[in-house]
Amino acid sequence: FSGDTKSAVFSKTALTAAIRCPVCQGYLDQTKSVSYDHIKERASGGGGGEENCQLTHPYCNQATKNKAFQLKMNPEVTIVGNPPSTPV
Repeated sequence: FSGDTKSAVFSKTALTAAIRCPVCQGYLDQTKSVSYDHIKERASGGGGGEENCQLTHPYCNQATKNKAFQLKMNPEVTIVGNPPSTPV
């Protein structure tokens, strides 16, 4: 096999097996920064076991929490990226 063929097959296989962030679908680099996130918030009854834990980018984890907090505090406000809660 040529070097290009080997490289292409390796890249394809590695990307298929790579871990993705469930929030943005981007690839996670386990050697750099990964955040452990509750799938179901603790405040909503989510536990601390493996079944309720997911790996995310730290930014995605925080952005999701900020958006959820904003919606909880101001349910009538539409946050960019969310569909309006009532038809216009």
